[in-house]
Amino acid sequence: MNSHSIPGNKKGRQANQWTKVLLAIYLLVLVWIILFKLGEGFSYMEKRSLNLIPFITLYLSKMEVLLNVVIFIPLGTYTATLMKSWSFSKQLFSIFLLSLLFESLQIILKIGTFDVTDLITNTIGGWIGYLLYQLILQVLKDCFLFLKVPLTALPMWKDS
Repeated sequence: MNSHSIPGNKKGRQANQWTKVLLAIYLLVLVWIILFKLGEGFSYMEKRSLNLIPFITLYLSKMEVLLNVVIFIPLGTYTATLMKSWSFSKQLFSIFLLSLLFESLQIILKIGTFDVTDLITNTIGGWIGYLLYQLILQVLKDCFLFLKVPLTALPMWKDS
């Protein structure tokens, strides 16, 4: 029996489609934040530069480091939701690659700086998002087991 013939799986597919739509919107917002700098121009955007030494400017930009972590947390939850068949390391590597793409585009398009610190903090943000997703999933699972409700009552367990 394939997943298309399972009764009630239509809700699971619809939820998955909505998650993909939300991921697309999130990625557009990331492009706007990272590549278009929220529509703001900054003086450092006129020159190309590389920062290959992580956390060297940390004393100047603790808030930027924190924001880099925060804006990538949703990506970790999206990868955990949509790429369940992938291993954790493959999911984390995909987050790293997306961050690498953003950092590379900034220097190629001369709209920002390639910063290894950003690469690390973005990946950490994705990792935190993955962990939060797993934690929430476990809490829900424990609640459903405690209440003796079948786990298949939630669409996220139909595909697993």
